[in-house]
This record gives sequence, structure tokens and C-alpha cells, in this order.
Amino acid sequence: MEWRGLRLHIIITAFVVGLIIFFGGQFAYNKYNVEKPLEEISTNNTKLNDVEIKENNDGTTEIIVNVQDSTGDLLELYNYVYEEASGVLGNKSFSIKFEDNPDQELLEVWRQSQYIVHQSIMQGNFPEMVDVIKEKAKEQNAEAKIYVDLENVYVQLTKEDGHNLLKIVPRQNFMVTGKVAQVGGEAGVTRN
Repeated sequence: MEWRGLRLHIIITAFVVGLIIFFGGQFAYNKYNVEKPLEEISTNNTKLNDVEIKENNDGTTEIIVNVQDSTGDLLELYNYVYEEASGVLGNKSFSIKFEDNPDQELLEVWRQSQYIVHQSIMQGNFPEMVDVIKEKAKEQNAEAKIYVDLENVYVQLTKEDGHNLLKIVPRQNFMVTGKVAQVGGEAGVTRN
């Protein structure tokens, strides 16, 4: 079939082949230069069980981390995953979320502790925050570990029965933007 002297079936075939090559190349690049290296984060660290990668509709990459032992150092694990992900993703936006397994008692400790966490971020009274959270955790037969660095407050609650709650609350979010940090059902911080 011809249209104005051009063979349409050749043009359509070339167009389809071009699209296949373009999207196939994009898929292969993403698979072998982004997903595989990010998934290997867990194989290079014995404290991590698994790392799952998701692409969100807004273009950010979500890294979901399953921790081997919930009693480890959350700050250390977060920094490890953050550095590895930054090396792979460069300037691309991503978020890191740690899977946790809270029961109602740990959720209640967190609900009672949120105020003091945000107050501490605003006022800098971190020793008081640590004391309050540890006391509330002790009331529920849980252990609390709290870490603070320049960017985040890390709250880690664990119980002997295997339940745990992992929260990472950004410090800079409020100080820079005036917006209150989101602290939803799972731990996580988004890097823009």
C-alpha cells in the first residue's frame, strides 16, 4: 500500500521497531543500572533481609527495606541504605522506608511519643525526648532506642515477642519549609 509515493507498511514497521528498541533499551537500562544494584544492597549487608524497589507515579523511587534483626542500629542501617541508593540514583528523588511489625502497644507508645519528638526537633531538648520515650516503652514491656543526627530522629521500639516499630522523622523538614513532617504507618524519609 502506498501513500503519496511512500510505502506505509515499511514506515509503520520501522516506527514499531524504533519504539520497541527505545522502550526495550529504557527497560534494560532501568533493570540493570538501577533495580539490580539497589536490590543488591541487602546482599552486601547481613543486617538486611530484603530490599524492594518501587517506582511511584510521581517519578520517585521507593526503597522498602526489610531488616534482619530489628534490634540493630536503625541510624547505621538508614545511613548505609541512603549512601548506597545515592550512589546508584545520583540526583533522582527517592524515599527509604523500613518495614516494621508493630502491635497495638507499640503503636500506643508511638502515639504518646509523637508530641515530644516534634517538640524536641523544634526546641532541641533531645535528652528529655529520649527519657520520655524510654519510659513509655518500658511501661509496655518494650525497649526503645533513639538516635539523632543532623537530618533525622530515629525511633526504634522492640519487644521480645518480635514486634517492632521503626520511625524516621525528618528534622530539617520543619526548620527549612515550616511544614510538619509526615509520620504515617511506616517509617520513611523522602530525599528530593
